[in-house]
Amino acid sequence: MSAQSDRKSRYRLRWAIAIVVLLVLGSGVAYYISSNRPAELRHSDVVGTWVREDGGPGVAVFRDDGSASIRDIPGGYPPTGQGKWTISHFQGPAVSVTVGTTGFYFTSEWDNFRTVLVTYTGDPDEPSSANVFVRKNNRSATG
Repeated sequence: MSAQSDRKSRYRLRWAIAIVVLLVLGSGVAYYISSNRPAELRHSDVVGTWVREDGGPGVAVFRDDGSASIRDIPGGYPPTGQGKWTISHFQGPAVSVTVGTTGFYFTSEWDNFRTVLVTYTGDPDEPSSANVFVRKNNRSATG
C-alpha cells in the first residue's frame, strides 16, 4: 500500500469517526430534550404558589386537596376568590379554576425546561396579552 493511499484511508476514517460521534451526540441531545418534557400535566406539577413572572399583580395558590385561592389574576373571571382547581384539557393541558359558578383556565406551556401557567387578557396570538405565571419554590401549598 502506498503512503498516499494510507493517508487517504486515515483521512476517511477520521471523517467517519467524526460523523458517528456527531450522530451519537445529536441523538443524545434530542433524547434528553424530549425525555425532559412532561407528556402530561400532573397534579404534583400544579400544587404550589404561582406568581407572575414579570412581577405584576396576580397570585394563584393551588392546594393538594384541590382547593384554590386566586388574587388579581389578569384574564381571570372572577379575578379574585376561593374555589377549586382541576387538570383539564383546553387546546392542550390546562388548569381549570372554578370560583362559585364561574370559571376560567390557565393554559400549561413548556418554557425553558419548566412548566408555566398562562392567562390571556386579549388575543392569545398576541404575545403582549400573555400573563406568564411561574411556581415559587414550594410544592406543598397550605395557604
